[in-house]
Amino acid sequence: MKEVSSDNSSSNNEDKEFNKEVVMEKESTSSENDAVKTITEQLPYCEFRKGRPDIEQVVADDLNETGSGSVAVVTCGHSNMCDDIRYKVSEEIYNRSNPIELIEELQG
Repeated sequence: MKEVSSDNSSSNNEDKEFNKEVVMEKESTSSENDAVKTITEQLPYCEFRKGRPDIEQVVADDLNETGSGSVAVVTCGHSNMCDDIRYKVSEEIYNRSNPIELIEELQG
């Protein structure tokens, strides 16, 4: 009987720790949401998105917004991301009459 009692005590302690972690996570998420809301209000001209971006689509959308003027695309990030940007820019060079300059800063 004592073993069952100690197992229940151990189980209860684990449940309390789990519940404590859940509450802390909710508080953290709430404070993160408050921070995002504050930043969004202070920077209304910036666009904030969740998740991993579709790099090729972002580059295509940005290049389409430039109109007929020349444009520079600057990359600085993980090599795979820079590869995706370079690929999309190389595709767009043939689809446009205006110059596109690619400037890369690779992280090591």
